[in-house]
Amino acid sequence: MSNRVLSKSLIIATLLVIIAISTLTLLKEEQGTATPLLLRNTTPIKSVEIFTPETAPLPLRLEKSGTIQSQEIITISPQISGRLISTNVKIGDLVHEGTLLGELGNSLNTDILLAQNQAATKSLELSKKTKQLTQKSVEIQTKSAEIGLRTAQIAYETAMKNRAQTEQIFLTQAQSSLLDQDNAYNSLKAGKNTYYDFLDSIDDLEDNIKDLDKEITDLNKQLQSAPPEEITIIESVIKELKQQKSTIKEQLKTLEQQEDQMQLNLDTARNLATKSDLGITLQYQTFHNQVLQLDTGVANAKAQLDLAKNQLESAKLNSSLQITQIEGQIIQSQLNKETGDLTMQQTKLIAPITGTISNIYFENETLINPGQAVFEITKTDHVAAEIFINIDELNLVNIGTPATITVNNQTYDGKIIGISPTPDPQSKKISVKIGFNDTLAQSAITPGSFASVNITPETNNTIWIPLNAVSIKNNDQSVKILTPASTIAIQSVTTGRIINEYIEILSGIDKSTPVVISVNLFLEEGERVTANNE
Repeated sequence: MSNRVLSKSLIIATLLVIIAISTLTLLKEEQGTATPLLLRNTTPIKSVEIFTPETAPLPLRLEKSGTIQSQEIITISPQISGRLISTNVKIGDLVHEGTLLGELGNSLNTDILLAQNQAATKSLELSKKTKQLTQKSVEIQTKSAEIGLRTAQIAYETAMKNRAQTEQIFLTQAQSSLLDQDNAYNSLKAGKNTYYDFLDSIDDLEDNIKDLDKEITDLNKQLQSAPPEEITIIESVIKELKQQKSTIKEQLKTLEQQEDQMQLNLDTARNLATKSDLGITLQYQTFHNQVLQLDTGVANAKAQLDLAKNQLESAKLNSSLQITQIEGQIIQSQLNKETGDLTMQQTKLIAPITGTISNIYFENETLINPGQAVFEITKTDHVAAEIFINIDELNLVNIGTPATITVNNQTYDGKIIGISPTPDPQSKKISVKIGFNDTLAQSAITPGSFASVNITPETNNTIWIPLNAVSIKNNDQSVKILTPASTIAIQSVTTGRIINEYIEILSGIDKSTPVVISVNLFLEEGERVTANNE
């Protein structure tokens, strides 16, 4: 029985060991360690709020109070001395650029200026009339030179045309004469060939007669020693040869009678060829003489044409010089006139900008000296809000930084247009001017009005987190971040600027780092938490 109890106890112990191992395996966590169920911390996991710089909105605003200031106040002063003879405006009037505010006169200085201006005007008018007369004279001279040039051009073209026509006539006649010459020489050549053939025929006939005489002689010799039966044949052949000889002699006699006529024909052909040579030579000499005369005429016409061109160019040059001289006088007169007008313009006090008359310093008939301010104009369509910032806020703004301006419960978009390079010596603050984007809206805003300015600082893509997320211990700055394992890690950081409730992080974390911003919880490094805003 004791063995049965022992075996049962061993089985129970074995089962307990297996259950314990299974429990440890199931309770194994991400750190790779297993904790017994009875030893585990039963404290609830804390819930924390997370701030991720790349996704969280940044309501960064620099809010300041200021006043509306005119960007431009102009004083109008004369450049010459004179009495103020008229004032066309009063204080508070809205005037536009170019408005006549007042005028100087009734003084020796202004009277002299008026006389000089009138003299310059008359001089300019006289110079313009002189130019008109000179232009007429120049036109006549130029027209005459152009007519001479045209006449010379026609004469030159006629001479060239006559020469070309003469050359064409000669070429036509020469071609005809050369054709006649070719025909004469062809006839001479044919006559010579015919005559030589005729002589060859006579020589052939004479040779034939000699051949026949020789054959007859030879046959006569054969006849003396020939057998009787051949004598009759030989005598018959001799008789036939003699008849042929007689016929050839008759032909030779006829040819000899024709020889004189053949010689006459040959001489006639030779005379025609010689005559054609003389005719061509005479034609060329005649043409050569004519061409010499025509070339002389062409050269003379060309010389007249060149002379006419030179005369025209000379006329144009002289005309140009005369006009240039007159125009120089006109320019000088014009300059004198403009100088006079400009000087007379100095007697008029003109508004250089659009704005409101804010002051009039003198009454009419007062003698004004050069440089003395007579009128003051405040430019109302070019205003800006002026605020003052602390020196440590200077690195938050730049020229062009966007802003909003609220005046009389009306908000306008604007941007920074000016930053003072030095602080105010008393307040130690920096003056910043904010201009309006809508220039038309400025006309309804009165200088001196109170303004509330809201500036969007330049963050330049840097990292900003809530100020309360940064802890300071022993002069070291750190933040608590959430690790991928949902545990707390403490990360050292370097901080920069502070804007309202936000602080700039220069190093230590990036834009994707989840920063714990729950300040009411005591959190230890390595503690497991859950994010309530993920």
